[in-house]
Amino acid sequence: MGKSDTFNPSNLPDLTGFVVLITGGHSGLGLATTSALASKNAKVYIASRSVPKAEEAIRGIKDKNPNAQVELVEMDLGDLRSVKKGAEEFLQHVNAEIRMNETLMLRAGEKPNSTS
Repeated sequence: MGKSDTFNPSNLPDLTGFVVLITGGHSGLGLATTSALASKNAKVYIASRSVPKAEEAIRGIKDKNPNAQVELVEMDLGDLRSVKKGAEEFLQHVNAEIRMNETLMLRAGEKPNSTS
């Protein structure tokens, strides 16, 4: 992309066969990315500690695109046991499917506790 080019999700190629794990995929940039990748046939897993928010995001994506392959992996990045459990769940899903291309997008960040 040149200096004057802008990103347009419609320019993405067909992503059939790609598996993507996105942390924070239920809101903001993560949600936009989840929606764009799912619209191009990627299988997308949203890793989120907020099950209700992630489920709402998945419903919204599937309302717009009933063929979207979007799933939830419960994972709290602030809890290593939760990360391990979520990663194991994700790998079980991926290993149960035909071997695919995997992508990881880490969008969520840890918010440090503020004392000020």
